[in-house]
Amino acid sequence: MAKMSPFFTPSFLLLVSVVILQLSAVISAVRINSRTLANLPQQQKNLDAPSSYPRWCVPKQETTDAQLQANIDFVCKINKMDCRSIFPGPERQCSQDTLTIKAAYAMTSYYISKGLTGDACSFNGSGIVTTDDPPASYTCAIPQGIPDAKWCVAKQETTDTQLQANIDLVCKIHGIDCTSIFPGPDGLCSNSTLRTRAEFAMTAYYISNGLLDLGCNFNGSGIVTPNPPASNTCGRPDRIVDAKWCVPKQGTTSTQLQANIDSVCNTHYIDCKGPDGSCSKDTLETRAAYAMTANYISNGLNEFGCYFNGTAIITTTSPSSNTCFIPGGL
Repeated sequence: MAKMSPFFTPSFLLLVSVVILQLSAVISAVRINSRTLANLPQQQKNLDAPSSYPRWCVPKQETTDAQLQANIDFVCKINKMDCRSIFPGPERQCSQDTLTIKAAYAMTSYYISKGLTGDACSFNGSGIVTTDDPPASYTCAIPQGIPDAKWCVAKQETTDTQLQANIDLVCKIHGIDCTSIFPGPDGLCSNSTLRTRAEFAMTAYYISNGLLDLGCNFNGSGIVTPNPPASNTCGRPDRIVDAKWCVPKQGTTSTQLQANIDSVCNTHYIDCKGPDGSCSKDTLETRAAYAMTANYISNGLNEFGCYFNGTAIITTTSPSSNTCFIPGGL
């Protein structure tokens, strides 16, 4: 009787069968996972554009009205973000718009507040990030998510006294709109921590002064960061009025520049020291711009406060230098 080949013993055949079954299971799993990945909801669209392009978080086309409303409630009621523009009231630019546009406004606001991270535009799979224009509206300007956006935040060791002083400087002295952080029907962040409210005000001031690092000094208590504050429930200010400065016209002589400084600082006794005397060694033109802007602000931003014998002009471009921060009028 012929011997059975050692390759075809019962134990060998059993081993081969087990291996085949395992391979079949692996192949099936790969196929299933491939189909699953192909069907995963996309959270990004048209992001081949340069990284500096604005981004929006908008609802997917098939999103139901119930989900749109849930997204609005999540942003505005649960996370208490500033959604004034989409609710009824005077000068509420988006309040009469479609539910889709109002949802896009709220979703993008939340997306911005979280530093444009992809997860912040999930909304249970109903959101998508896009560099295309958001849903069209003639009345509702949906905030833009600007890559590399910056915030002005308080240093960790900043005292409550300094935080409150920063709020007072921005909201009371410089008159920036701080409605969101004060009690009232629109004070959506009024119950937030003192630090959160201060950082909202500080960032608003920083933005209005052209994102200059010196505009985030606040007596050494502020620091510029690309990351949103950890307790960023108020979002990043986006409705900021551009600051204005009173600067010398091109060609103004040194004699006239000095005369303008003397008029403000010596005749009208306006404080021309600047923060820590940081402007004292700057150019004559920069020092004149500091004094002239101080005079312009002290006169309530009236044009006559920026006349200076016809040598001055009002601008929204900051004349600050790398060493001399000139606060703008708001």
